[in-house]
Parts: sequence; structure tokens; C-alpha cells
Amino acid sequence: MLATTMTIKLNKNLGSFIAQNIGEYGDYQDADEYIRHLVRQDKVQIEQQLFKNLKTELQLAFSKKEETYLGLTAEDVINRNNQSRSVIC
Repeated sequence: MLATTMTIKLNKNLGSFIAQNIGEYGDYQDADEYIRHLVRQDKVQIEQQLFKNLKTELQLAFSKKEETYLGLTAEDVINRNNQSRSVIC
């Protein structure tokens, strides 16, 4: 995977906080390692929230009674999707 280099500016308090968590007495070797950990952690949290939202929607859909569903053909679905795309564009 190709690396992306970023430069960030932090206020004094955030810089001090990072400094406390790196080096000889911190949990991380350097600021890069700490930032990578935080980004990965945030990514996992977002993915977990998305999964939770999807699970909630699926549970709601599967709890509906059979008669609430519409019978659709493949052509109906394709037409509906094409209409949705034309609204977005």
C-alpha cells in the first residue's frame, strides 16, 4: 500500500498530550504510530456503527408481515433504480 504523507498543526495542549503518550514513557514509539492507531480506531468505530445501523434496518425489514411487501419483477427493480439515478444526476 502506498503511503500518504500529511502535515498537521496542533495547539499546545494537544501537542503536549501526544508527547505524553509517545517515547520512553508512552505507549507509542512516535507521533506517527500514535496517529495511525487513532485513525484505525476511528475507522473501526465507524464501521461498527454502520454495521449496527444496517442490522437495525434489516431487523426492521424482516419483522414486517409478508403482506406488507410488494411483488416486484427484475424489470421493476431495474426501472426503479434507473429512476433513482436520474433524480440524483
